This record gives sequence, structure tokens and C-alpha cells, in this order.
Amino acid sequence: FYVQMELCEGGTLRDVMKRDMAQERRLHAPEGEGDVFEIVLHVSRGLQHMHDLNVIHCDLKPDNILVSSHGAYKIGDLGLATKVDQWADGMEGDPCYLSRELLDRQPCLAADVFSFGIMLYEIVSGEELPGRGPRFLDLRRPASFATPAVPFVSPPASCSSHLANLIAASMSPDPNSRPTAQQIKAATVEARHAAAMAAVMRGTAR
Repeated sequence: FYVQMELCEGGTLRDVMKRDMAQERRLHAPEGEGDVFEIVLHVSRGLQHMHDLNVIHCDLKPDNILVSSHGAYKIGDLGLATKVDQWADGMEGDPCYLSRELLDRQPCLAADVFSFGIMLYEIVSGEELPGRGPRFLDLRRPASFATPAVPFVSPPASCSSHLANLIAASMSPDPNSRPTAQQIKAATVEARHAAAMAAVMRGTAR
């Protein structure tokens, strides 16, 4: 018995991030948002498919996003993936990307969305995410008691409004306030289309 899997020659998203840090740092700049949106679109498609089957990944992070030779980003390492109602204590992934729900033993599909959001925050900020300590708590707590759905840590100021809103919504301390993978995908498609149209209009205005 064996499992035949695709060889993703592009390595992982972590490898992409390391190369970017060592060279252009494009992912941290406004002109690199097109690349970030490409990651968002690919990963949200995969996440939507899993969530449509009521499967939670539990360990979404750059190391587990594989890159094909054609530049497609694919969710890998399903070792902890399970049906939500079959989740058991101990089925948590890397603490740097872990949601409060899994820490509190309250599994839900929105836990993956938080992991996705904090992963995007890491990509565009370049911040090394902690696995514990005060900063770990800051990244998971609300801005105030009056705004329980708003994260304490804001996206980098260099982000466009769409990307900033996406990161903030996905990192919401309130799982019920986070967008679904399908909503993330739809909003990203719309934003990319609007950006393309704006570029065309700028070109014709010259």
C-alpha cells in the first residue's frame, strides 16, 4: 500500500517568504499585494473545499502550504485534519498560528480562518510570530471590551484597505465575526478585478 502524491517543486510558502526577505522584500510592499492576493485566492479555494466537507485542518501555516512548479499554492500536511465533530484534545498544530478556540477545546471551522489570517499578517509584516508570551496574547485579544470582534493588533499601515480588512476580519477574536473561506475567496476575486480595472483606467487616462 502506498500513497502517490504530487511533487511540489516550488517548496513551501515558508521558502517563498524566506527568499523574499533575503531579496526584494516585495511581499511587504504595496506593489507586492498582487502576489499576496494570489496566495489568498489559492489557499482560500483549498480551505473552502475542506470546510464544505466539515473538515478542519488544525495546522494551517506557511510550512504546510506547498508551491507547485507552476506557482500554485496548495494546502498540505493533513496529519491533524479531521471532521469538526471528531476533533479530540491534543489535535492542535503549531502554537504560533493557533486560535483561542482550539486552545479552549472548542473546535470550529473558523479556527482555520484565524490561522489563515495570522499567516497573512506574518507575510505582510515580516514579524516572527511567538508561540507564547505577551505578544502571543496580544495577537489573539480584542482591542477593547467595547469592540470584542476587533483585534488588538492592527494590520501594517502599508496594506490596502481590502487586505487590511481581510487580515483584521480573519484575526477577529470572535470566531462568529470571521469570514468564511468562501467569503474570503469571493472578496479577493472582486478586489483583484477592481484593481485590474483601475489599472486599465489609469492607462487610458494617460
